[in-house]
Amino acid sequence: MIIHQCTGCAKLVINRIAADDGVADLFALFEGSCEPAAAFQADLDGAGIAILTARDRDLLRQRLLGNRLARA
Repeated sequence: MIIHQCTGCAKLVINRIAADDGVADLFALFEGSCEPAAAFQADLDGAGIAILTARDRDLLRQRLLGNRLARA
C-alpha cells in the first residue's frame, strides 16, 4: 500500500500498489519514506497506521521480487 497525505486538507489516503508500478520506483518511494517528518508520523500514529521502516527492506524486496530474485 502507498500512503500519502493531501497537501490541501491533510487527509491520509491509502492506495494499493499495482502490477504495472515500477519496482525501482516503489523502492525509491520506500527509501524516501523510512524517516517521515514528525508531523506526518504523528498523523499516521493517530490513524493507527504503521509504515515500513528500514528494518523491512529485505521483506519488501522479497515481496516485490520473490525469494529467488531478492537474494541476488
